[in-house]
Amino acid sequence: MSQPADISDRVSDLHKLLVEKLGGRAKADAGLDRFARRLPRTVRADLKQITAAQPMLAHPKLRLTQDTPAMRQRIDRVTEHVSAIDLADRRKGWILGMLGGLAFNLLLFFAILVVIYVWRSSP
Repeated sequence: MSQPADISDRVSDLHKLLVEKLGGRAKADAGLDRFARRLPRTVRADLKQITAAQPMLAHPKLRLTQDTPAMRQRIDRVTEHVSAIDLADRRKGWILGMLGGLAFNLLLFFAILVVIYVWRSSP
């Protein structure tokens, strides 16, 4: 009987970790699917299987149909991947990406400005 409670606790810990690392609101009734779009395909598949098994884990008889070792492995894989996310690095990457796009747009603007200036000044 401790296994389903263990799985439920691990799923709730995973949900808290996802909220902490990927952002969003910490609604207990919200599924884990809303985090899936930010994860790689293999981790996303594990997360979808965890989400699909959550209602069955709440039911006493359907709980017995779940493969708990496989569920633990899925939870461990998702937790390992999400724990490795560095928030400071993501923030720096986002800022550098934004500044890179801005720099490219400014260079393009000035190149077009020079082309128009040369075109208009030629006889």
